[in-house]
Amino acid sequence: MAPVKEAGPQGGRERLTAQGEPGEAPRLQGVDLVLGEILGEGETAYAIDAIVVDTPGITKELLTALYSLGGNVVKLYGYRLRGTGKGRILVIATYDRDVSSEDISRALGAVEGVLDYRLYGPYRGPDVVSPPFAGYLSSPTRAGASRILLLRASTLQYVVDTLYWTLPSSSRPLGLQVLYMLGRFVGGYMRSIAESVATSRGAEFLRVALSTLRVGGWVMDYSVSEEDGAVIFKFEGYWLRPLQAREGSYIDPFTAGLLEEILEGAYEGSWDVSLHDYKPGNSDDGIDSIHVYRAERL
Repeated sequence: MAPVKEAGPQGGRERLTAQGEPGEAPRLQGVDLVLGEILGEGETAYAIDAIVVDTPGITKELLTALYSLGGNVVKLYGYRLRGTGKGRILVIATYDRDVSSEDISRALGAVEGVLDYRLYGPYRGPDVVSPPFAGYLSSPTRAGASRILLLRASTLQYVVDTLYWTLPSSSRPLGLQVLYMLGRFVGGYMRSIAESVATSRGAEFLRVALSTLRVGGWVMDYSVSEEDGAVIFKFEGYWLRPLQAREGSYIDPFTAGLLEEILEGAYEGSWDVSLHDYKPGNSDDGIDSIHVYRAERL
């Protein structure tokens, strides 16, 4: 069934919906796994979020359609939508040549079992592919020789809160320092990714490093701007709730350490980062929260 093209939810993206089928892919309860990929120089990538008929061979048919254009599937995840006769397949496919979104649309439209899909891209290397979709994961996973532990954000939030609030007031500065150093450690990992992918320092380096936050599901979106010589970071839907030092006043040493590490990779010199503004939003998981951080050179 040929898809019908509709206006996408964000600039540069398309929404393609099979005729007669519901438009929105359902989001399941469980642990979210956000799929991302780091592209090499000259690579083009697309991300596909597809709803398919749950029949034997449907995954093979979808992948064959992508392979027919000379693509390589570098990320693949799928699961059944129980009780519906449907399944969901998440794919990131890379190409060494220019392939248009229309080419991908035609290939997917020719697969009879594809009922509904969203197409994101093109992403072009060197870049980080960070499509805004999440998959359902309920089993242990490994990345190379490393073991990955999946924890709910609420579990990590409990660790952060406990590390600070269970200490006597005289020892809380030590707790803040531990959180800050943990942030530096995580920021160092993101810095290493940017050093291997970004083609230049400065804004390009920041963009690649911060994209790993979105790939990891830490933020729903982010922006970076400058104000009176300072760098302003705005995080939407950030997972970490800051510590409330006193009424109406918040501190976040973990993210301060993370951003300082990234900034030192992007620019020369040392930086001081502080939480400038925080709006918790109305949801328990912080999905609608707003965090604003201000970074100044020392």
